[in-house]
Amino acid sequence: MDINIFLASSSELKEDRNDFRILIGQLNDEWSDRDIYFKLTIWEDFIDSMSAEGLQQEYNKAVEQCDIFLMLFFTKVGKIRT
Repeated sequence: MDINIFLASSSELKEDRNDFRILIGQLNDEWSDRDIYFKLTIWEDFIDSMSAEGLQQEYNKAVEQCDIFLMLFFTKVGKIRT
């Protein structure tokens, strides 16, 4: 079973996103015998994407398909666009 996770955060939390990616890798190692796979998506995954509708629409599509949405914030949060 795949569990899709979308992790949203500002650019200032790059180290936290990297730590979370490591955690997901560890979980995948531990849970592989249960046929559970955590698929992590973060905004950097879209940097090279081409979209006629803009990157925000690509983010929105990914969020709609996720099972879990996590948002990290510290000193700033961008405008949410739908």
